[in-house]
Amino acid sequence: MIERSSLKRAVAYVVLLVGVAIAIGSIVLATFVVSRSSTGANGSSALHEVAELPAEADRLVTWDKDDWKQDRVLEPDTRIAVEAAYIRAWAALGVYQSTGASAALVATFSGPARANALGMPRDDQTATWSVSHRLRLEFYALDGATIALADMDARLVRTIGPAGAETVVDSDERYSVVMVLEDGYWRVRQLRREVPASVETVSRSGSGVTLLTGQHAIAPVAGPASLKATDYPVPGGAEPSARTFAIDLRRVRALGLDTVRVRWPYVPFTGSAADEARLASLASLLETARAARLRVVLVLFDGLSDLSPAIWASADQYVEQLTQAVGANPALEMWDIADRPDRRRARATATEIRAFVVHEAELLHRLTATVPVTVSWADPAAAADRALASMVDVVSLHPTDGLGDLGSLNRVREAAGRPVMLVVSTSGTDGGWSPVPRTEHLQSVQLARAFQVSGTLSIDKIAVDALQDHGPQRDGLLRGDGSAKPGAAIVRTSGAGTVASFEIGDYLGSKFWRAAALALVIVVIGWLRLGRSRRSGRRSAAHPSYPARSADPL
Repeated sequence: MIERSSLKRAVAYVVLLVGVAIAIGSIVLATFVVSRSSTGANGSSALHEVAELPAEADRLVTWDKDDWKQDRVLEPDTRIAVEAAYIRAWAALGVYQSTGASAALVATFSGPARANALGMPRDDQTATWSVSHRLRLEFYALDGATIALADMDARLVRTIGPAGAETVVDSDERYSVVMVLEDGYWRVRQLRREVPASVETVSRSGSGVTLLTGQHAIAPVAGPASLKATDYPVPGGAEPSARTFAIDLRRVRALGLDTVRVRWPYVPFTGSAADEARLASLASLLETARAARLRVVLVLFDGLSDLSPAIWASADQYVEQLTQAVGANPALEMWDIADRPDRRRARATATEIRAFVVHEAELLHRLTATVPVTVSWADPAAAADRALASMVDVVSLHPTDGLGDLGSLNRVREAAGRPVMLVVSTSGTDGGWSPVPRTEHLQSVQLARAFQVSGTLSIDKIAVDALQDHGPQRDGLLRGDGSAKPGAAIVRTSGAGTVASFEIGDYLGSKFWRAAALALVIVVIGWLRLGRSRRSGRRSAAHPSYPARSADPL
């Protein structure tokens, strides 16, 4: 019969084993939750926030040549004051429409225009943002107190409806405007919309399919027949030196690659000398790549988590600056609007993100008509969306959780109606706490499968998303010292040959399994000690020892 103390020890060791298993499981679960939550909160928590003064407000207005040449000429300071008041008036409309707060609207409108504005429907499911305006002076009173303007090209974005079922209206409109000087402030007294020049509407059906209305189909631009690339992130705006970049490009060439997918960080341009230096640095990177006989896919908006209409004006100005600086560079092979934008749900809804892609694709095609455009989706459903595919020249898929099944990738290829590029996430080689090992060998296995899948589906454009280790996950093809991992050989040979899918070293190198082995050793040792204790107890029961008798006094 087992003694009570032995039973307690046995229970204690079982509890210890369970506790260790729970601890390891908690670590794995926490890692999973952190990775999933890194995309941000649900967009509905910040839906339809309109600032009273838009970002880059001083750059939203351009002027056509004045159509008024009589009596009084519009003074430069007055022109600035008028355009500032006009931009504030549009922002006030958006604030009132989405929140019901009327203070800014009352301060920027006057007379009948104020009454009409206050009579607009308002709720938290509707908002308006102005992206740009092109003004022309048509009248300036002699007393300097009344101005008539024509807004020749008002680019406006309206989001209508609740999160998940909203519609995004992106339109070019024309307005007749009368502004008056009251109490020292310019106010809008008349705002009349003429017939819109064009209206583009993006919404989603109940099944999640994108619906585009009013958008002209974009004739695809011929891109590269094949492409074999690696990512080259430029973290935090710290552009690499020409020497560092040249060394890295030699490593790229040694891997048998022909393209560099440069992820350029989003830092809005303000017109400063630093901006000019950054643009010159980017142009230098492209020239260095050209000298190394490598092409460049330039990934835009890297690091930007907010893709809501609130930032579209700044985004447009950013794109215009980049296209002016490097749009004609022969090394530029393709624009990639964003890497996995569908994961950036911190402030934008899924429909707003898709509308952003449509908006920027149209702008890039207009500014650089001969450069192909793509966007790298994380979700195969977005990549396979025909409406979204019609806005780009190459459809890119950068799956977050591995390649998934062959069928989903094939559906992307068949539904897109465009050439397809596969961007492969290289797995970490740091050991990790995941039950799935993270080793250099398993990284090579995954890369071999990616090349096998792309070959099976005749996908001639493939990119690997990490060149060299830069973070704790160590997910590059090259180690921190530049030496090659086994996966580099897979990339060099495009997956030719076979790679063993299992090695015992994959598990011996895993932090999770090492911890599990340690827990098992602790339990085994404890169980052996328990067994010895139980055997010792049995011997004591079979041969009890008694105190020695005292000597007989006789």
